[in-house]
Amino acid sequence: QNKGSIIFDNKCEFVNCSTSGNGGAMYLFLILSTGIKVNLNDVTIRECKSQTNTSKPYEQSGFGCGIFINGQTPYVVSSRGLNFKGMKFFDNFAEKHGQSLYIVMAQLNDFCLLGIAGEYVKGNYSDFHSDPKELMGCILDYYYFHLSRIDIEGTQQYLEEIWNVPYGQIWHVSNREFVLYPGSDQSGCAAFDSPCESIQYAIDEISIQKELDRDYYTSEKRIGDIKIMKQMYGTSYAIQGNAEIKIKKDNNDSKEDGKQGWISSVGGITLRIYEIKITADQSIPRLDPK
Repeated sequence: QNKGSIIFDNKCEFVNCSTSGNGGAMYLFLILSTGIKVNLNDVTIRECKSQTNTSKPYEQSGFGCGIFINGQTPYVVSSRGLNFKGMKFFDNFAEKHGQSLYIVMAQLNDFCLLGIAGEYVKGNYSDFHSDPKELMGCILDYYYFHLSRIDIEGTQQYLEEIWNVPYGQIWHVSNREFVLYPGSDQSGCAAFDSPCESIQYAIDEISIQKELDRDYYTSEKRIGDIKIMKQMYGTSYAIQGNAEIKIKKDNNDSKEDGKQGWISSVGGITLRIYEIKITADQSIPRLDPK
């Protein structure tokens, strides 16, 4: 049915469900071009099983213990028709892949990238503590999922690897010349080896890539200098000497996007500086709490 809705809320629970196919608790066959909406607002899937059935082709059993999604035809990601924010998984087991969730969908890449760190697909999955095997999928139409075991395992991905781009969800900025990775304000800039040049462009780029609209509200934006963020986020660009913060001011010919040089904070800020070189012009930086 066109523009139908499937909504799970009010503490809906699936416990000890089992199948000898795909999707221990739920198998969702979605004709996405119809504008269907699936909202998992408050769903718990616990101790379910997706078992292998040797009498079936390889791809028809043992995938997606909690939920298996068969996404047919193109999905318009900007519609936000699929929203799994309220999904919770505990102690599920799939004999093959996707201990909690397995998705086969041509637009899986765009679905995972929507919002902050996979927020529309991950549910209670934690980037820091969960096993990547919990959420898996293939970026292809289900029609092409009828592959051999070798082909499927070579095509499928951990969903965290899709949404965690750039690494650590950090948009890097570099506005110095004659460095290994000079910044450039162009579409797709973000990674430490392809940083943006200005902070404003990076801010706009995050909204475009995460929300598909520069003016759409984004709950979190992470921006880091390619040198300062090295130890925390695995940047391979080696630091020579101390880390550095550069605040560009009005009488600097290469000022940052016309700004006056400011540091703003919302709800308070704790600032600690350890062996950081701060470079500014004759003006004095202003800390402006809001």
